[in-house]
Amino acid sequence: MSVLAVSPDTGSLLLRFGTGVLLVLHGWPMLVSGPGRWDETGSAFTAVMGFQLFPLAWGLFVSLAQTLGGALLVVGFFTRTAAALASFVLLVFSVAAYHQSGANFFKWAQHAEPALFFACLAIFFIGNGRYGFRN
Repeated sequence: MSVLAVSPDTGSLLLRFGTGVLLVLHGWPMLVSGPGRWDETGSAFTAVMGFQLFPLAWGLFVSLAQTLGGALLVVGFFTRTAAALASFVLLVFSVAAYHQSGANFFKWAQHAEPALFFACLAIFFIGNGRYGFRN
C-alpha cells in the first residue's frame, strides 16, 4: 500500500506534518530570539492564566513546546506528549485571542491559534498512526 493511499493513517500523517511544520515556523523565531522574547512571551502567557510567576521560564517553555513539539509531530515521535503540550500552549493563546477580539467569535475564528489548538487536540486523540515511530 502506498503512503499516499486514501486511509486514516495517511490523514493522520498529513495532519501531523502540516500542524508540526506550522508550529515549528511559529516557535523557532521565538526560541532563537533569546531571553528578551521569552520574557515577553512568558509575561503574556502567564497574564492570561492569571499570575506573573517565572515569565522567562514560561516563555522558554512556550518556545520549546512549539518548536520541539512541532518537530516531534512531523516525525511522529512522542506524538501524544507533543500534541498535549502544544494543545495547552495553544489553548492559553486561544483564550488570549478571544479576549483580544472583544469576545467576538467571528473575529476570534480568524486567528490561527484556535485552529492549531483543535488540530493538536485531534492529534492527541488520534496518535501518530501507522507512519511514525512507535512509542
